[in-house]
Amino acid sequence: MIGGLLLDPIDRVFQCNDMERMMSFQVFFAERDTAFTTTARGQTVGVLYFSSNFTESLDARRRYGVNTDEGEIETGEIPVWLDMSSKI
Repeated sequence: MIGGLLLDPIDRVFQCNDMERMMSFQVFFAERDTAFTTTARGQTVGVLYFSSNFTESLDARRRYGVNTDEGEIETGEIPVWLDMSSKI
């Protein structure tokens, strides 16, 4: 990540308007693996994953700052997996 912009493998900028276009259609999955499968098949553009205790972990990060334990930090993150094959 550079200056808040995500870069693809060959240094082309992934712009905010791309994200707005992609976020216009959302699908919710009960299982993370199912979401990955749909992305691999080209049915979705990517996966944003929120852990089951995301809100509590985010609150812990806010309350404890640098003293937050590693587990709370990890579950308070939002990992993103994108299929950028159409951008190459």
